[in-house]
Amino acid sequence: MTRFAPLGLHRCRLIMAAVVGSWLMADVRPALAQSDASPLPSFDFRQAGAVAGWGEPHDVSHIEATRQGMAVHIDGPDPYVFGPAREYPAGTPLLLKIRLKSSEGGSFQVFYFGSGQGSSEKHSVRFAVGRGDWQEQTVPLPPLAPGFRLRLDPPGKRGVCLIESIRFTPRLTIAAPAWPKPTVREPVPGTLTIQSGALVLRQNPHEWGGFRVAAAGRQVATGHNRPLIGYLDPATARSATGPSVRWLDLAAVATVTTGLDPATKALSVEAQLRDPDGGQWRLRQVFRPGSPTAIDVHTECSVADRSYAPCSTRPTASSAPRGTCSGCWHLGPKAPTASTANCCRSSLSN
Repeated sequence: MTRFAPLGLHRCRLIMAAVVGSWLMADVRPALAQSDASPLPSFDFRQAGAVAGWGEPHDVSHIEATRQGMAVHIDGPDPYVFGPAREYPAGTPLLLKIRLKSSEGGSFQVFYFGSGQGSSEKHSVRFAVGRGDWQEQTVPLPPLAPGFRLRLDPPGKRGVCLIESIRFTPRLTIAAPAWPKPTVREPVPGTLTIQSGALVLRQNPHEWGGFRVAAAGRQVATGHNRPLIGYLDPATARSATGPSVRWLDLAAVATVTTGLDPATKALSVEAQLRDPDGGQWRLRQVFRPGSPTAIDVHTECSVADRSYAPCSTRPTASSAPRGTCSGCWHLGPKAPTASTANCCRSSLSN
């Protein structure tokens, strides 16, 4: 049985379209800058009076307004504080961005609820918080409504959680396209092969995702050879009806080269393509024998010649268990003209 084990992920300036075998790319729903819409609620606790609307503490000795933000002094196993009602737009999915520093690490939970509803586990989100350092966390929220409130549950049983700010931005939801079906092809002349113990990977020439994995002579997985890359159409990025997504079919538009380095036994696959808006894309995947029963996979993507808003890819699996690999993104009009993602290091093993 094969498995997918992510080993590393680096920040990048572009959301990445990495397809490793038959596994999924995590769906990404980035924030968009608002144009003519009313400003979304925000809380800058460094400003005078910003802490005044927060209260009803539980297992909290006191709430303190400081120059660095709202200091929540924790004194018990279940600390939380409530915020004031705010006018959130109905029907708009949101991203919540919170900047904080906590003396204790653990799980931070945010509840959201309307008038007369009360807080419930179903209507909450959680995220991990490290100890001692300033950090900014971004979590998705469903559409709220006018009059909604927040409840903040910081981690720990003692200590101080210092919250500098809470901001909201609209969240783009991308409709899934009609995903092309992958195909399983027999080896052809020029097929490249690497082996690690009983694990064998065969890569068809000139085909991104065109590999098959066998363990002890039995085929256990195939690559996804019909992935799509999606990016925001720059002409519609700030339109009144919202941005549209352009989808690129790698199998139809990419030029793919393959190679095998006899010295390192590294099998490389590279795809290059140009999108309709002038972007030059380069995807590269390198397979190497790892431990005696594993093959390491390194996947990266770069794009140059224009600044891209984030995009999303999510190919379906063709065979074998599923795993996920998240991407990172850079937002804003001052994004650089060349972007590179060192997106995914993973292992195939039996």
